[in-house]
Amino acid sequence: MRIEKLGKQIVTLEDWFEYAPPQEGEKQWKDFRSAKEMAKYWLDPSSETRLSALLEPVFGSLRFLSAEPERKVQFDTCGEPRHCDLAIEAQGDAEKVVIHIEGKADELFDKIVGPYYARRRRVVGSKLPLRVELLADRLFGRGVDEDFGRLWYQLLHGSAAAWCDAVAHGATSAVFIVQEFRSSGLKKKSLATNEAAWKEFLHSFPALAMDTAPTEISLMGPVRAHYPEWQGVPLYFAKIITTLSA
Repeated sequence: MRIEKLGKQIVTLEDWFEYAPPQEGEKQWKDFRSAKEMAKYWLDPSSETRLSALLEPVFGSLRFLSAEPERKVQFDTCGEPRHCDLAIEAQGDAEKVVIHIEGKADELFDKIVGPYYARRRRVVGSKLPLRVELLADRLFGRGVDEDFGRLWYQLLHGSAAAWCDAVAHGATSAVFIVQEFRSSGLKKKSLATNEAAWKEFLHSFPALAMDTAPTEISLMGPVRAHYPEWQGVPLYFAKIITTLSA
């Protein structure tokens, strides 16, 4: 799988940081933190085999065409685009799949939507409320109600961006994966918060309203968008847990 950014091929950690650094630069580029561990993981050729094992039961044999770290996806006109940690394009005999991967150690999924939405509505000129309303409508076909307000912003924006990007690249399916890097020293409370947030997010889709434990052996889904432009592209979810050694 060729990893590249703006026409520059990435083959080393140094390349990755030079061409596709995390948004906060060296502050985020540390061992056992998600940005650098993502780079280490996906630069290892065996990562492709592990991803194939996850996807093959649903999509059959896939060729991984390319991967782009820090891909920017403009979901709407309401401010900054979504920064996808890693976007992968894959091709099968009858499928083209776009896979978005969100890396996490014990960083939270940004903010809980309800309070965030309420605060930003009081800020004159803020476009965030409109973005949240679009997320509620396009993902679930409803407004920003109490149930939606309990969800975490990054999971919503990440899923919407994966759908949007898949459609833009002519894919037949989209996949949104959370990759969690576990090591000693992580905040147990943050890990538990993320686990609860992930489950509640999945349960918010009627097709996934079940006990969904994180696993590396199966995709969850598909779900269908309420937004007409995305309805022909099913979206799948997965959580990959990667345990790091000290």
